[in-house]
Amino acid sequence: MAGQAKTRNFFIADYTDYAVILKTKMFFKRTGDSIYYYLFTMLVCSILHTSIVHMDIETEEI
Repeated sequence: MAGQAKTRNFFIADYTDYAVILKTKMFFKRTGDSIYYYLFTMLVCSILHTSIVHMDIETEEI
């Protein structure tokens, strides 16, 4: 069961990253700054991943 929860959360993380990438792509298409778009996306995705991992650890301890 623990393995299933891990994989499910992994896919959710991938999906949210994909949605964030699409939204930032649409936003930066108007501004046209691809370097800033890349840095911003990497930052947001890393924050998302760390928050999801922390949630995983908290739920498994309980």
